[in-house]
Amino acid sequence: MNRLLRRASLRFFLRHPWQLALAILGVSLGVAVYVGVALANDSAARAFELSSAAVRGATTHRLLPIGGALDESIYVDLVLRRGLAAAAPVVTADVGVAGLPGLRYPLLGIDPLQETGLRGFSSFAPGGASDLARLIAAPATVLLPETLAARLGVAVGDTVTLLVSGRPQPVEVIGTVPAIGADVQAEPPILADIATAQELLGRPGLLSYVDLRLTGDQAGELAAEPPTATALVALDREGGAFRELARAFRTNLTALGLLALVVGTFLIYGTMSFAVVQRRATLGVLRAVGVTRAELLGSVLLEALCLAVVATSIGLVLGHVLATGLVNLVLRTIGDLYFSAGVHAVPPSPTIYAQGAALGLGATLLAAAKPALDAARAAPAAVLRRAELERGARRGMRLAALAAAPLLAASALLLALGSRDLYTAFAALFAVLAAGALLTPAATVLLMRAIEIAGRRVLRLPEVLAVRGVGASLSRTGVATAALAVAIATVNGVGLMISSFRTSLADWLDTTLTADLYVGFDTEGAPLTAADVASIEAIPGVAGVSLARAVVLPTEYGELAVRGIRPGPRGWGLEIVAGDADALGELAAGRGVVASERFTFARGLTVGDELALPAPEGERRLPIVGVFRDFNTGDYSVVIALDLYRRLFRDTSLTGVGIQLLPDGDRAAVEQALRAALPASPPFRLRSSETIEQLSLEVFDRTFKITEVLRVLAAVVAFLGVLSALLSIELERARELAVLRALGFVPRQLLATLLTQTGLLGAAAGLAALPLGAALAALLVHVINRRSFGWSMSFVVTPGPLLTGLALAVVAAVLAGIYPALRASRVELGGALREE
Repeated sequence: MNRLLRRASLRFFLRHPWQLALAILGVSLGVAVYVGVALANDSAARAFELSSAAVRGATTHRLLPIGGALDESIYVDLVLRRGLAAAAPVVTADVGVAGLPGLRYPLLGIDPLQETGLRGFSSFAPGGASDLARLIAAPATVLLPETLAARLGVAVGDTVTLLVSGRPQPVEVIGTVPAIGADVQAEPPILADIATAQELLGRPGLLSYVDLRLTGDQAGELAAEPPTATALVALDREGGAFRELARAFRTNLTALGLLALVVGTFLIYGTMSFAVVQRRATLGVLRAVGVTRAELLGSVLLEALCLAVVATSIGLVLGHVLATGLVNLVLRTIGDLYFSAGVHAVPPSPTIYAQGAALGLGATLLAAAKPALDAARAAPAAVLRRAELERGARRGMRLAALAAAPLLAASALLLALGSRDLYTAFAALFAVLAAGALLTPAATVLLMRAIEIAGRRVLRLPEVLAVRGVGASLSRTGVATAALAVAIATVNGVGLMISSFRTSLADWLDTTLTADLYVGFDTEGAPLTAADVASIEAIPGVAGVSLARAVVLPTEYGELAVRGIRPGPRGWGLEIVAGDADALGELAAGRGVVASERFTFARGLTVGDELALPAPEGERRLPIVGVFRDFNTGDYSVVIALDLYRRLFRDTSLTGVGIQLLPDGDRAAVEQALRAALPASPPFRLRSSETIEQLSLEVFDRTFKITEVLRVLAAVVAFLGVLSALLSIELERARELAVLRALGFVPRQLLATLLTQTGLLGAAAGLAALPLGAALAALLVHVINRRSFGWSMSFVVTPGPLLTGLALAVVAAVLAGIYPALRASRVELGGALREE
């Protein structure tokens, strides 16, 4: 008997190869997206960890400056007076490379003689002691990463031009540094002797920080009595904002990968459901001749298992190939968010492949469980009666609609209980998605009734049959419409989230960019005097200036960017989202600080809390008087009045100057006068607000490119899903279509009936996806992004993503009806009617 069942199953799928192929391809893509994203995330995370570990080495602590640069004399004091032998001075900055526009590379200036006990970078010197001595003694020499040298096509002895704050700085390549790691290879930094780095960056006598390897007692003593204007930070606390941001980014990508797998699961459910429906007569006969329910259940589940093995195997291979491309997008995105690195291999990760295989097999068997139970539980006589099948489908529709309410309640409960947890937010999102799928069949029936009533006087017979057929054949149409609605809602939701984020970013830039021109200096700042500022204000066409000083301070909350600002004629450029109405007045009076939304959310702070800032004369506590919206992806930040900053930190340097022009001001003339008025050293960058806005939006578009890729892949899975489901529906109606032919329908009328019905199915799914996609987008905007990154944004419903989803649903449905309609016009009526 088992052999008979296996043969019947095999013959059925061999007679429907396209249905089988589309189902396998849909699940394969779902598994591939999940595995590809997981591999890319894993490779990127390990590459950045390798890169950080190489720079960190055996370092346990880092001595950082407070409100300025670190003088070399502090390093001498650490080694000679305090006896800390395991200490290494470092100068670091991001630089550009001529010929590679838009890319940044870390330049690391080290003292090779002091590196042995910490990082061992001295071992990279290609020629041993002689080249190491040359790196120290010869000016403008560097060790270049092998991958960068290959990309530039340079060899040892060639010259490369680095771009330091826009200034070209030619350097000689005396050797290359191999990639870090074996299976996952991360790019090391560009290495230079510390004196060379100081010369290139224009920082004579200044250090970025000092790396230390300390015992517990040494760390305690140094923390209790640090050098003036410095702070000791344990390495595991540094870069916390970036790690949290990157972790949230990877979590979101994983969720999108799982969402594609969910769409594939709906496809499997539809495939197995239609396989049962299409074979209801065969299954009824098998039951009538003695096949037991257990045997029938096992047969259908075995079919699903075989399909799952094939589809999952293909998905794992596709996922590995997909990861090769995705990893570059992931790294480019994280590089835009914080810094650059490179990964040159996506090694096999058995754990991730095992997870992908388990998800693919498990999702397929789970999706096939209900169709298998339906096939096993039905009595033979009931299976053979079409009316009984439709009555069961209607009962199932009502039960599904009733089950949606508890799911929505569970989603609301999850959101209420886990107010900050990201995983409960994703669980709530999937619950909403499931509830929408359960409600879709009932909504489709109601829509068809409304169309029939409204068009009673204008619809012709083919259209009437098409409208009635959707509701009358719920066993065929319910699953297909629900699966398509879920897929289209996913496409709509992600599209609305991206457009909302982009609109919010553009509005934020309009608020933040209060000047027409911006002069930017490096992190050390420029010691502009009051006379220098007055000369800028006196330039014809200038309405006023704003001044800014930004430093990164080590605090109990991690690294914190403190921005001292003196606003210009157009105000602070801050959008206050929490705090008193006069928060900006309190800020201007020096009675507190305003903190970024990201920072307060991540650290659980509110307006009124006190913020401890390390200052040269000791810790200062300032109240938070307001919270401002901030889409910066670097360190957490707070804003303080520039006068208060200068009093606390004894730092009169400036990082930036904003110039507001008069309405009739000549921008070109002002730019020329600015270049003449500003001192030649330190170097500066001059940009317009339009350029900054354009560059920011370009970074945004690059950041969300991987999301768009995953959205397109979800759309492809959706298209395959509806194509497979509707092909199954129409092929299963061959006998019904033969009856219509016998009653006098010509092929053109059949074509109109079929295309109208499939178009209505697509339109019903597309319309159901509109509110479901909007709900998903609202969750992504107000909950997922808030918990992932800490910022809030406006929810903007634009017609573009919604119309795209609706068009995708209708086009996919209509295409699915073309082939069955052509096939129906050539059907042999006698045979089909005898079967009926």
